[in-house]
Amino acid sequence: MKTAVLFVLSAVFAFGAVEGTVQNLTTGKPQAGVAITLVELSGGMNNVGTVRSDAQGKFRFPTESKPQTPYLVQALHQGVTYNKMLSAGRAETAEEIQIYDASSNAPNAKVTQDMILLERTGDQLVINETVVFTNSGQITLQDPSGTLKFQTPPQVTGPIRMRITGPQSVPLTREAEKGSAPNTWLVQFPIKPGDTRMDLTYSIPATGEAPKFAGRILHSGGPVRFVAPQGIKLESAVLTDLGPEPRTKATVYELKGNTFDIAVSGTGQLRAAANETTPNSGEASPEASDTPG
Repeated sequence: MKTAVLFVLSAVFAFGAVEGTVQNLTTGKPQAGVAITLVELSGGMNNVGTVRSDAQGKFRFPTESKPQTPYLVQALHQGVTYNKMLSAGRAETAEEIQIYDASSNAPNAKVTQDMILLERTGDQLVINETVVFTNSGQITLQDPSGTLKFQTPPQVTGPIRMRITGPQSVPLTREAEKGSAPNTWLVQFPIKPGDTRMDLTYSIPATGEAPKFAGRILHSGGPVRFVAPQGIKLESAVLTDLGPEPRTKATVYELKGNTFDIAVSGTGQLRAAANETTPNSGEASPEASDTPG
């Protein structure tokens, strides 16, 4: 396992140039060779240029900064990009970007929650799964074999939609890649220190009174919980009924083990059920635990 390294990028917007320093706070020495990109956020994204920190950890963009224009500073280290927004009017203000060493072996980066919402509308069973990674260490998890691996039923209809929200960032759309085994998928995304949330959605046909939803959880960590909105009942020997979630009244079940074969009876949607009990409320979501995005 590589030693965690925490850097601080100090950027000063001076008249005529943008300058800064990359400092390795773990070793107390300047860090050389970090790629720094400056992006002007005015009427779109204008790439001003990319430079590398020198032997003393310093960098300089030989361009005149615009005091009333926001900028984005990006630092690329070991294949992972770290962003820092600089709002308009912050000239001559020291900025910091925290950058971490990356490794495929980051034992403090773990799945701390997996919530699987099952909704049935007509002849479709809609699966919305939220996986939360918590990285309590100082190493970014960067696994070339896939950060998250998951399995879907073979009868999936349509695309698998994914949205990923990293620490202090906006949601990003990603596509899952097919795994080597049938009906398996993997996601390539770095898990930085903090919380990273991955949301995926897909559908399968739902025929009969109690269609089956079966599969296997491929990741370690947990717990893994299934959520059924009002009007839907889940039956399986591997599920423990934890009772209703207070706000939405959805029933929460906890999975024992990592394989499941669940009979899904009834119809219902979480948003519709929540709107019936709390009109004019915002978007409904189960609140078994806090999951910062």
